[in-house]
Amino acid sequence: SAGGMTAAAGELVALTVPVRYARGMGMALSLVLCLLALRRPLRLMEGLGRLLIPLLTVAFILCRGVAPVEAKAAETTLAPWDYARGVLLALAYAGMNVMLAAGILCEAGAHCVTRGRCRGAAWCGLALGGLLCLGNAALLPHAQALRNAALPTVMLLRAFGKPGYYLAAGALYLAVVTTLLAVLRALYLIVEKSIRRLCRTLLFIMTLATSLLGFEDIVAIAYPFLGLLCFGLLMVAGKGHSSRNKS
Repeated sequence: SAGGMTAAAGELVALTVPVRYARGMGMALSLVLCLLALRRPLRLMEGLGRLLIPLLTVAFILCRGVAPVEAKAAETTLAPWDYARGVLLALAYAGMNVMLAAGILCEAGAHCVTRGRCRGAAWCGLALGGLLCLGNAALLPHAQALRNAALPTVMLLRAFGKPGYYLAAGALYLAVVTTLLAVLRALYLIVEKSIRRLCRTLLFIMTLATSLLGFEDIVAIAYPFLGLLCFGLLMVAGKGHSSRNKS
């Protein structure tokens, strides 16, 4: 997952910074910044979130205003397997995103009293639910034309010229970086303190090496497998928690 986010960061930097080796520099710099922030990531995550949510909201609203692109007749025909595959991937990606966010959310909750945790969880659910509904409303009218597109929001907001293009790239970059930081932090917390410096070095090497596979290939090949694995683990964990509560 960290490799996929690092590759995505490099792609976004390459799309917006017209210099040679922008993709590689974007990948390495984004990864280094996240690794440096591993000790105290909560304040940074809070600040980035306050910026990210309004940017995503504006981006989706603008996408909603883009006229739907007509797809070819051959692209509009969906087999029953396509719908089943869509539901399966939706469950897989939902499970993966829950597990990716769980570590940083639990850490944030540990600093709150019970009332604060409940309030934070409610606002988090409302914000994410609202963004999900808004994103679906913005992107579903273009579903056929954008099928298999790696960065559909960027593609749609090009209709607004450079401002729209950079808005989409900036919002997605913040989403990528916060996800990358959350993933690395979750792993960092379960490592013994005595080897955390070595852990950061290994994380840099392994994540950067994985990111070289490319964002699209990682998403197409690794993400479905990781997502189904995460979803299965959540079901097992939920069953175990339910059994303990009954006992």
